[in-house]
Amino acid sequence: MIDIKAHLNNIALHHTIFDLPFAYIGALMASGGHPGWWNILWITVALTSARAASLAIDNLADLKYDSQQPRMAYRAMVAGRISRREALVFIVLCFAILIGAVLQLRPICIYLLPIAALPCIIYPFTKRFTGYCHVFLGIAIAMAPAGGWVAAGGEVISF
Repeated sequence: MIDIKAHLNNIALHHTIFDLPFAYIGALMASGGHPGWWNILWITVALTSARAASLAIDNLADLKYDSQQPRMAYRAMVAGRISRREALVFIVLCFAILIGAVLQLRPICIYLLPIAALPCIIYPFTKRFTGYCHVFLGIAIAMAPAGGWVAAGGEVISF
């Protein structure tokens, strides 16, 4: 049986509320203060699913190391409440939800999705080869206001 609470803890869903305001601010600025409830809904779904996938990837990538740390024993994957297979299925499901949400927004959003998703996917692995891994994390977090901006009608700068 799937332990929903374990998955929610695995992705720290409660931390998502800290990311959402940045996406909303981007949407508010792009739309002159009126992004529309439809956009807010799909921005919320997109950001939440992207963040969930990213954290699940991070926890899966770090499982070997987290298992060696006593302070990480409470984590769902370390404690065995979530299997590797369940985590992979969860990640695929989150990305499917993300794509579905982005398809509800402006058409340009689906074309920009790979650029926005890439830092979220590679960040967990940068810890293995650079001390600048938090630069990648910062870029991933910066995708929230940029995504909100584009989703709500902001212009994309071209050179």
